[in-house]
Amino acid sequence: IISASGIHTGDNLFFINRIGAGSRVVVKLPYIDSVKITRSLPNRVTLVVEESKAVACVDVGDEIWSISQTGKFLSAIEKKDAQLIAHISGISVSSAAVGETVSVDETEQAKLDYLLEILYQIQARSLVDKVADIDISNVADPIFEYDGRFIVKLGARDNTEYKFGKLLSAVSKLTVDDAGTMELSDGNKVTFKPN
Repeated sequence: IISASGIHTGDNLFFINRIGAGSRVVVKLPYIDSVKITRSLPNRVTLVVEESKAVACVDVGDEIWSISQTGKFLSAIEKKDAQLIAHISGISVSSAAVGETVSVDETEQAKLDYLLEILYQIQARSLVDKVADIDISNVADPIFEYDGRFIVKLGARDNTEYKFGKLLSAVSKLTVDDAGTMELSDGNKVTFKPN
């Protein structure tokens, strides 16, 4: 990490480009999601890194690639490993490289933007092991499987964070035997339709 930052012992603290050093670390080390660099007088530089974690995977040609919450490609993975994280469908990704971010055709940019909001909520709320099969083919109503019991319909892209909060609140009020569809298209409430 230190080597990738380009910061060396003896560098003048006032001339260290923190933004540039952080960018170099993120680009050179794909499993680093973010870097915060602080200076402490008289002679200390602190680098705090946040690790990239595989939140989901997407098909790229004949390969399956894991991606982080920020949409960074981490690595090509085997099918057995892909079963441990959410599989994304409904979006076309033509190429992948370690450390690069997911890019799509301009016509699918809205899907990618919404998908990144969903992935952020999955990571931030520690739901990686509970969410499976994200289908973003209909950007007005993405669907994913939650906890092996629920099909969640998110509705249009608005208040994604609030919708995830409402989802978790609704699930906490149900029993472990309940299963069905959770409809969140009305941003103010969750509609549960049992199987």
